[in-house]
Parts: sequence; structure tokens; C-alpha cells
Amino acid sequence: DLHKLLKEIGDVLNNNTGEDVQKFSDIVSSLMNDVALRKEDKGTMGIMTGLHIFDARYGWHGGDLVIIAGETSMGKSTLATTVAYNMAVNSVPSAYYSMEMSARQLAARIIARRVKIGSVRTLKDKLSDVEFSQLYDNVAMLKTLPIYFDERSKTTFMGICDSIRRMVREH
Repeated sequence: DLHKLLKEIGDVLNNNTGEDVQKFSDIVSSLMNDVALRKEDKGTMGIMTGLHIFDARYGWHGGDLVIIAGETSMGKSTLATTVAYNMAVNSVPSAYYSMEMSARQLAARIIARRVKIGSVRTLKDKLSDVEFSQLYDNVAMLKTLPIYFDERSKTTFMGICDSIRRMVREH
């Protein structure tokens, strides 16, 4: 029937195949295995952000949704672009959603972090020959980083959720 078919299509699109249901005993066994590996210095503490104080205490783990929020000019974008850059150079993909800055501005911040030329200068000023050369030499590597920006989903929470699902499938 049509209702059943639509539900099946929705489940496939949303990855609701039932395979994500796990038994507590299996989760505990996996957790204990990870703890034992870390005890012998063979496991990891999670996904490293490159922020050593944070990594030593917490680390991020697969499936974490990290939301950085606060007042304007508190360093949210600097923190987020630093983490995205650090993770990307270690081949960990990042998706970036900003309610304030454009993808171009954020990319300029990531580039600025690498080449030590301010993002505002990169966006608006005429660079010296040395600065341009420095920028040009680093951009080839930076272009390969697995960082993804989505400006289309700024309007709704569901738009962001749909974008996250799409990025997980594609990247």
C-alpha cells in the first residue's frame, strides 16, 4: 500500500533501517575493549581537535554534534575554524554551519591561520608580492582539506539536519 511504501522510502532516505539498534551488552563489551586498548597506549581518546588542553581531557567521538554558541565577538568562529583546520589536516572531515559569517569569510580565516596573513587583509587588501607568493604556495594544500560549508541551510533547523544527513552520505 502507498502508506507502507512512503514509510519505507522515508526510512531509506533517513537511514532508519533498524541496523542502528544495539544491545547494551554489546556496547559495554566494545567500551571495555576501548578502555583496555587505551590502558596499553594502543587506543585513542577520540578525535583530536589540535587543542591540546581540550584533547587531553575530552576529545570528540564519532557521532558527536558540537554546537559552539555565545555572544558576538567571543571567538566562536576562531575556535571553530581552528578545530576544523586541525582536524582536516589529520584527514577528519568537518561540516561547518555559520549563522553569522559567509563561507568565503570562514575560508579566509582558515587560510589566515596557515599563512599568517590576516583574513581581513586576504579578503580586502592588496597583498605584497611576498604575501601573495606565500598565499599562493599554501592554497594548493589547503584546497584539499575535507572541510565543507553549507550556506543553504541557514534558515531552519530541519534544513541543517537534512544537510548533515546528505554530507554524511556523500563525504
